[in-house]
Amino acid sequence: MELYVQEKLSLKGKTAITDAEQNTVFTSEKGVFFNDGKIFLYDAQGKKVATILEYNGIFNKGFVIKLGKKKVAKLKKKLSLVNQKFKVKKLGWDISGNFLSKEYHITNNGEKIADITKKSLVSLLEAYSVDIANPDDAAVVVCIVLILNKILNKKKGNLLKKAVK
Repeated sequence: MELYVQEKLSLKGKTAITDAEQNTVFTSEKGVFFNDGKIFLYDAQGKKVATILEYNGIFNKGFVIKLGKKKVAKLKKKLSLVNQKFKVKKLGWDISGNFLSKEYHITNNGEKIADITKKSLVSLLEAYSVDIANPDDAAVVVCIVLILNKILNKKKGNLLKKAVK
C-alpha cells in the first residue's frame, strides 16, 4: 500500500494523506490551546482514528499512539552515537535510516513494515512517500511518520536558531 503524506499550509498544522489516485485516506491536525502537544488522525469520513500524545521523558520527549482509547504504541529515541534509532514499544518495531535526508525504514525482526522516503517538491512544506507492507498497519505507520516529521522539523529549527546566533 503506497500513501503520500503532505503538510498543508494551515494554522492547525493540517496534513493530507492520500493514495496514488490522490484520494484522501487520512487527514491529521495538531491540537491547539488545551490540546497542544496532541496530533489527531482522521479517516476519509472525518472520524477520529488515532491520537498522538507527546510527553516529556527523563532524557528526551516520547510519544504515545492511541487507536481509539487503546494505547497501541510508544515511541522513544534509542541512544546511539553514530545515527539515530527509534524503538516502537509494545509493537517491537525498529525505525532506522538516514534521518537527515528523511529516508527511513520500519521493521519488525528484520521484516519490512514500511519504507518512508522524502518526496522532492518545490515547496516549503514536507511531503513523503510511505510504502506499507500490511494495510492494517497504515494508521500506526502514518502516526509514526507524523511524529518523526515533528521531531526532525523541531531539530532543524533548533539548528537554524544556533546558526543565526
